[in-house]
Amino acid sequence: MITRGTSMPYRTSPTWEVELLISAASVFTLVQLPGWLDGEFLRLQIRLHDHYLNALVFPLFLYVKAAVVCLAATFLIHLCLRAYWVGLIGLDSVFPGGPNLEHLNQGPHYKAHLSRHYRSDSADGIERADNRSTLVFGFGVGLALIMIIPTVLVGLAAGLALAMKPLVGSKSALTLSMLLFVLPLMLTMVVPALVDKAFGARFAAESRVGRALARCYGLMRRIHMDGTGNRLIMYLYGRAKTYRSAVLLFAAGGMLLGFLSATDVPRLSQVRSQDKAAMSMERSDYASERGGNMRFALRAHIPAARIEGGWLDVTVPLPPRQPANDLPGCQASDAPAIRRCLLAHASLAIDGKALPVQWQIQEARDGAPPALRALVDVGALRRGQHRLTLDYLPHARQPAQAWREHILFWN
Repeated sequence: MITRGTSMPYRTSPTWEVELLISAASVFTLVQLPGWLDGEFLRLQIRLHDHYLNALVFPLFLYVKAAVVCLAATFLIHLCLRAYWVGLIGLDSVFPGGPNLEHLNQGPHYKAHLSRHYRSDSADGIERADNRSTLVFGFGVGLALIMIIPTVLVGLAAGLALAMKPLVGSKSALTLSMLLFVLPLMLTMVVPALVDKAFGARFAAESRVGRALARCYGLMRRIHMDGTGNRLIMYLYGRAKTYRSAVLLFAAGGMLLGFLSATDVPRLSQVRSQDKAAMSMERSDYASERGGNMRFALRAHIPAARIEGGWLDVTVPLPPRQPANDLPGCQASDAPAIRRCLLAHASLAIDGKALPVQWQIQEARDGAPPALRALVDVGALRRGQHRLTLDYLPHARQPAQAWREHILFWN
C-alpha cells in the first residue's frame, strides 16, 4: 500500500536513512583499510622477527581483516541494494501501479508469464527490496561483530606469549599461552553446549548438572561468548526456518569472505631451498628496485644490478627460524643460535668460486630485521655479468633442502 501523495510504502524500514548514511560514510574508508592492514601486518612480523610469535599473530590479523572485508562488502552491497530500492520508488512515483503489461508487443503466453510475476501490488516489490537491504545491512554487521571475541582472545594470548618469551623461549611461550588461555576458554564455550544439546533434557535445572551448565553459561555471558551480545546474528538463528535461504546466503557469504581474506594475506617472501632457488633476475635482489616493498625484508640483496667502485655490498637478513641444516650445533631456533650459526657457516661464491668473507652484524632498524653484511672486493672481475651464490648453512644429508640464493650483477 502506498501513502497518499508519495510512493514511500507504509512499512518502509524506519532505519533506511541511517543505513544509507552509515554505508556511504564508511564504505570508502573501509575499502582502503585492507591495504593499510597488510602493511602493518608485515611491519609487525618484521618487528617481532620470531617464527612462533608470527604464527600466533597470523590468526589475529586474519580475524581483523575478515571483519574489515565483511563490513566493506556489506556496506557496498547495501548501497547497491538501496540504490535499486530508490529506483523502484522513483519509477513508481512516475508510473504508479507498476508496469503496464498491455503496452508490450509480445505474445499472449509471454504476457501471461509476466502477469504471474507482476500480479502483486508494486508496493510489495518495493517492500521486498527494502527488507532485503535491511537484512544485508544487519546480518553483514553481525558477521563482522562475530570476529571481535576471537580477535580479543588471540590478542591476549599473543600478549601473554610475548611476556613469557624471555623466560621460556618463543616456542614454549606459544604452547603455554594456548594451553593456559585459549584452550580453557574454548572448552568452556564448546563442551557445555555439546553436553546440553545431547543430554540436557535428562537433567532438571536444579540438578547438579543443570546448575553446572547454568554457571558455565553465566561465565560465558560475562565474557560475551554465549552469543547474547550479538543480537543481529540471533535474529538470523531465531528465524532460520523462516529465512532458510537467508541463512544459506549469509553462511556462504561468510565463508567466501573468510576465504578471500585468507588467500589475500601478505606473506614475507622466504628464502628458497637449493633445488628451487631462482636463477634469473628478480626485483627483490636489488634494493634500488624493491620500491619499499616489505614482503622482501627477509631476502638477501645488493644495492643495484650494476656495481660501481669495485665493491659489492651484500646484505643477508637473519631469518626468524633456523635454516635447514644437519649441523649438530645449529638446531636451535632462538635468535642468538641463528646469528651464531650463520656467522660461522654462511658462505658466498661468485661464478662458482668460493670467496673468503668477513660478515658483520647490522642490527635491526625500522622496517628491516637484523642482518649479516659484508663488502666483497670485485675489482678484479672481468667486465660483464656475474652470479653471486649465497649458501646459508650446509646440509650434507639433504643438499637440495639447504637454503640458497642467486643474485645476478654486472660490473
